[in-house]
Amino acid sequence: MKKIDFSHIPDKRSEGDTNMDKIHIVLLRILKVFHTICEENNLTYFLDSGSLLGAIRHKGFIPWDDDLDVVMPREDYEKFKKIAIDLLPEEYFLQCKDTVPKFKNNMVRIVDRKSTAIAEGKEIEDYKWHMGLFFDIFPMDQTNNPKRYRFLKKFFYYKYKNEVKRFIIRTIRHIFVFLIRKKNVFKIFKKILSRSKTDNKEYLIYGFEVSYLPFYNKKDIYPLRKILFEDIEVYIPNNYDSVLKKCYGDYMKIPPLENRNHHFKFVDVNKVCEFEIKDKQARYSNIK
Repeated sequence: MKKIDFSHIPDKRSEGDTNMDKIHIVLLRILKVFHTICEENNLTYFLDSGSLLGAIRHKGFIPWDDDLDVVMPREDYEKFKKIAIDLLPEEYFLQCKDTVPKFKNNMVRIVDRKSTAIAEGKEIEDYKWHMGLFFDIFPMDQTNNPKRYRFLKKFFYYKYKNEVKRFIIRTIRHIFVFLIRKKNVFKIFKKILSRSKTDNKEYLIYGFEVSYLPFYNKKDIYPLRKILFEDIEVYIPNNYDSVLKKCYGDYMKIPPLENRNHHFKFVDVNKVCEFEIKDKQARYSNIK
């Protein structure tokens, strides 16, 4: 596989005036690297969640936001997992259960080796994996039956507001997991729900790797359009207005100060996380 020269995307993390500026510089470079890999390998992606909101409302990052999210169609997501191992520059690595067995999340993220980022409500001692600034990548599956997909995800992640119902479902799920083992349950559900690779499905829904329940009509997503995010053109859903209204309602309204949440309570863009993993071959040995 042909290596990519990223020398045109220099690391300028020390140039920011504030710590948030430096965070945005680090994340923007990861986005540029990711975008370049996708363009070079004909992979599809689009901005998601707060990153999409920032692109529309702020022409870039939401000023107080400290992460980035993108979505990829299932087939491209799986391909990216395989090729990113060899194509990412040395200052980044791919973090998922296949590369870091103790990692608790099921999706994939690109992590910056040079930084340390501690989430709200956490301490560094709570982690058993590298916690640097990261870039989340969510898979999207195609379906003609999003309600069934949502039902199985709600069962697996017991996302119910009613406490009694949640307790009952959680108990059933624990028994189910005890009999089959959690990782096997996850693999079974994921295989059932992500097996379709055809283009004749009407809806897109977040893959089983994440607990998010929203789903979208494919007509609202494709064909993708481009928009300027800071100083790079990136891809977003064609009907971004419909997508953002589904997620945020009146998305152009700036929230009050008390609702401007951060993901991290501490970030140092120049401090290497103490859980930095050095053995590249061991880390990537489980990727198929």
